Amino acid sequence: MGVGNRRNHQMGVGNQRNRQMEQDLIGVGHRNLEHQKVMNLMEQDLIGVGHRNREYQKVMNLMERVHQMNQRNLVLGLMVLVRKELDQMASHQMEHQLE
Repeated sequence: MGVGNRRNHQMGVGNQRNRQMEQDLIGVGHRNLEHQKVMNLMEQDLIGVGHRNREYQKVMNLMERVHQMNQRNLVLGLMVLVRKELDQMASHQMEHQLE
């Protein structure tokens, strides 16, 4: 093998190494892009979770308000029934006293 051939062979090996490094770097770039896409998706998921948590909190607050209103209405309803009952008892008592 002559000197020229050896040099060409070494350059060929060097070029192969360079191509391999270039492909490795391209691969790293692609992996970084994929990683960035995954990170973006995860970030969007977290933002979505945050939105859902806020929506959930709104719903829970509404349900709590409805529950409080129902309790208030229940108490008011009971008070009305008790008042009617007391009025009837008082009117019966008045009737008995008049007799």
